Amino acid sequence: MGSIISGAIQKEVQRIAIDKKVQEISNRILSAFNESLKGMGVKQQTTIVDAIAAMINPKLPIVVEPEETIAPDANVIYHKNHDKLKSCIESGAIPMLVGPAGTGKSTAAEQIAKELGLKFYMANRIQNTFELVGFVDASGKYVTTQFFEAFTKGGLFLFDEVDASSPEALVTINAALAQKIMAFPGQPKALPMHKDFKVVCAGNTFGTGPSLEYTGRNKLDAATLDRFMIIEWGYDEQLEDIIIKDKELLRFCWVLRRCAAEVEKRVIVSTRGIKTLEMMFTQNKKTNAYKGEEIIRLKFFNTIRPEHLNRIIVQCEKEPNMEYNRYFEMLTKLKTKTR
Repeated sequence: MGSIISGAIQKEVQRIAIDKKVQEISNRILSAFNESLKGMGVKQQTTIVDAIAAMINPKLPIVVEPEETIAPDANVIYHKNHDKLKSCIESGAIPMLVGPAGTGKSTAAEQIAKELGLKFYMANRIQNTFELVGFVDASGKYVTTQFFEAFTKGGLFLFDEVDASSPEALVTINAALAQKIMAFPGQPKALPMHKDFKVVCAGNTFGTGPSLEYTGRNKLDAATLDRFMIIEWGYDEQLEDIIIKDKELLRFCWVLRRCAAEVEKRVIVSTRGIKTLEMMFTQNKKTNAYKGEEIIRLKFFNTIRPEHLNRIIVQCEKEPNMEYNRYFEMLTKLKTKTR
């Protein structure tokens, strides 16, 4: 028994020694790396650090393999502006879908990619140019991106949250689209744009800068906006009527959406949000894990001031027949006393 214990202790001592040695080597490498950065400009430093971060935690491309070109499926639900978007893409123009969160902008782009028989690529909120063009790693291998694949091989590329992306990323895309040729890191020469390359951009604002609801949005320059064909992508109530089975919940959410917009614009009652709410209430019938009003509060009102919630409730009370809606009864339980 003593020899077994001694052996175990010896292994633990060896492990500690190895860990210590690895830590010492890591510290030396980090120190040398920091010293080498001191002689560079801030922009170079940022590019190198960002590239290393991307290698440690790479963003996997969101790619959907294409099916053969298909006609719109009668069983698939489309947004009311689906045909406008498809026509714009087929014309060769660059559509920019502008609308609130949760209206199905990315879903629509993916649906049209399938109809056109194209691969679907997606990237959102691009903050660094290398997220678009890629980079060459320490072994000399080019790390590709969704944009590279779509640009050089064809496909529909959705640039989501374009109004929350860096100006440098937008300049890069502008140049590629204008010149129809793009230089990528590690490539021997600039590569031509594939004939089947399509771009769709999407954002929550018209590129005029931050709003009350979307504070982290940038102002887009005139050259960027000039490239877009703006398509307003609002909530489609006919589509919601098909998607949401609980009609009482749907009517409540429609009223809530209108009333919240008058009082507190940060309350977003999106199509996606209504569907989430329906799923939660359906599951809660089985588990009783939540009180009904708790589900509503956590989904829509957890971050707003009590007095604003009270005002929204008062607005909803003015709507016809709301007093008979069981979801509105849940909402009224959230009303609080304020000074």
